Amino acid sequence: MRKLLLFLIISFEIFANERIISLSPAITEILFGLNRGKDVIAVTKFSNYPKEAQKLPIIGNYVSIDIEKILALIPTVVVAQQFQKSFAQKLQKLGVKVLFVKLNTIANIEESIISLGKHLKSEKEAKELIDSIERAKKRAKHSKKKKRVLIVFTLKESLKNDKNTQTPATFTFSCGVAEYQEGDTLDDLLQKADKALYSAKETRDRVILST
Repeated sequence: MRKLLLFLIISFEIFANERIISLSPAITEILFGLNRGKDVIAVTKFSNYPKEAQKLPIIGNYVSIDIEKILALIPTVVVAQQFQKSFAQKLQKLGVKVLFVKLNTIANIEESIISLGKHLKSEKEAKELIDSIERAKKRAKHSKKKKRVLIVFTLKESLKNDKNTQTPATFTFSCGVAEYQEGDTLDDLLQKADKALYSAKETRDRVILST
């Protein structure tokens, strides 16, 4: 009887709060923004913001996620993006609760924040987070200075100089510049970036970067 009581007490303590696993850095940032960082028990690689997230166990990355590690941590909910659906369905078949979010556009992000806020009973924090996004959008609209965004794709992990030769690091990139115009939405900017990147790939531009 005492053993059973002890087991129930331990089980209650484990599941009294949510035990959340995040399957992407963007999701991790949102969860901490909702003030639920204390309930996040594991994240994926590159979840480096906020700093507290860097201390959490890593269960994989975008390409490869360790399902056994997830199950061993006994999560009450796993939060995944829509493109991770095939993997998430494996978790669902094993009885793991999965919440899906879509983060393609600002509107998607705001909808996901509201959805997560409701599930995690953090509606107040969700509203505050969305209000901060709306304020940032208004500031961007009133900016008269054009913004130029450089997007670089590379398989290299470092752009540092070669320590032995002291010469600038040189790599071949697919890159392009998308110019922000007043009134542009995030979708507009992404479309411009896609066109710039496509053009760069076609011409095989070579970019020299030095640190």
